[in-house]
Amino acid sequence: MKKVISYILIIVLFVTAPVGIVAGLFYGIPNQYTQTYVGALEEMFNRLNSIDEPKIIVVGGSNVAFGLRSDLMEQELGMPCVNFGLYGTIGTKAMMDLSKSNINEGDIVILATETTRQAMSMYFNPDAMLRALNGNNKMLSYIPRNNRLEMLNELPGYISTNFDVYTGKSKTNLEGVYQKSSFNEYCDISYNRPYNIMLDLYDAVVPVKFDIDEIEPEFLDYINGYASFVREAGASIYFSYSPINELAVSEEEDIAAYESYLREKLNLDIISNASDYIMDAQLFYDTNFHCNDVGAVYRTNQLIGDIKRFRGDNTVSGIVLPSIPVAPPRPTEPDYDYDDPKQNNEDIDCFFYQKVGNTYAVSGLTDKGKAAASLTIPYMYEGVKITRILSNALENAKMLKSLTVQTNINQIQNNAFVGCDSLVSIYIMHTDPRTVTVGMAGGLLDGANAACLVYVPSDSLSLYINDYNWEAYRSRLRGQ
Repeated sequence: MKKVISYILIIVLFVTAPVGIVAGLFYGIPNQYTQTYVGALEEMFNRLNSIDEPKIIVVGGSNVAFGLRSDLMEQELGMPCVNFGLYGTIGTKAMMDLSKSNINEGDIVILATETTRQAMSMYFNPDAMLRALNGNNKMLSYIPRNNRLEMLNELPGYISTNFDVYTGKSKTNLEGVYQKSSFNEYCDISYNRPYNIMLDLYDAVVPVKFDIDEIEPEFLDYINGYASFVREAGASIYFSYSPINELAVSEEEDIAAYESYLREKLNLDIISNASDYIMDAQLFYDTNFHCNDVGAVYRTNQLIGDIKRFRGDNTVSGIVLPSIPVAPPRPTEPDYDYDDPKQNNEDIDCFFYQKVGNTYAVSGLTDKGKAAASLTIPYMYEGVKITRILSNALENAKMLKSLTVQTNINQIQNNAFVGCDSLVSIYIMHTDPRTVTVGMAGGLLDGANAACLVYVPSDSLSLYINDYNWEAYRSRLRGQ
């Protein structure tokens, strides 16, 4: 009998010891991401739970972080305002779940999502949530069980990367707007954003679609369940839209049909018209949904007006709208020397090109390109720099196994590698991930070989992993 008990104790020890070790590493090593952009989530959560009086809670993605002036909301509506929108990689669903922690009688909840497939879905990123959680058990308690299990599955990877940062093996990116210090006491982005910094004033990688096929039906049901929770708590809930860069919207988009579909499917009041949130491109900063300083004022003023009108408040807004800024002209690209050894143009006859602005973009493959197993995107064409890879540019390159992207490329559009069934290696030569724009929702590799890996300079790997756009590809990134 004693022998049986001993065996049982040994088995229990082997089962529980790893759990104890993992728990010790999770809680014992300080979270190294507290000062990064995702580190602001705990501050948002704490601010939400610090306000017991009736308040306005604006829930959504990064459009809320970049496009809300909570001080003006409070000034005009006479209630504290909680900015509860952070990051598409966290997911709209997770923000809704966490907001349930302090929704009470008299509160007003505004759900303002981006019109993207990811934002309008049940998408949840367990790795991003682990980095944002900072060991906050109260936050964890509001994450649904199925998502907590996903987080548990990602825990070893989080512990490994967190340990690497802790020991100095890798580093987090604490430069520019994407860090915790960019938020003010309201949890609004207060980092100086004077004008539009995007190429062509909009992000062609992520065009804005008003397409009902981009909306996940299960997510609409989830919103309706969330709305029921809000109303049962004695609060009100309304749906609004994110700010949208007018240059990113196709003229063919059927906005009316999109709005009609939402009004039919959602069991809550929609207080805004999408067209009112399609704003001048000069009011945006670095994405089609992120406002600059002046844009945040314009968007906030529009939202305040919508709330007032719906609630029968006819008072005139006291907000003085500032002049719309104008982005300074971009410098003209200089001519380049074909004989410069740093510029590889060996595969120039493997591609078709399209003039975009004052530079060229790769738009397709010649027969020679389609037959190649390895390609390098050229540096220039006809003496002019090549700066982009357009959507579907390498479509159905069945023979292609390896692709090198030189530092001249500053934009790779979604779906560029659709049908590249043999592609297993993409080499990105940029040392700074911010110098090459990709779709943050994972669209870079849509339709490509599922085994395809992206190789970046080894010294920059941690920067890519923690970059706002590139971190969607964390599992595919490797050092060269």
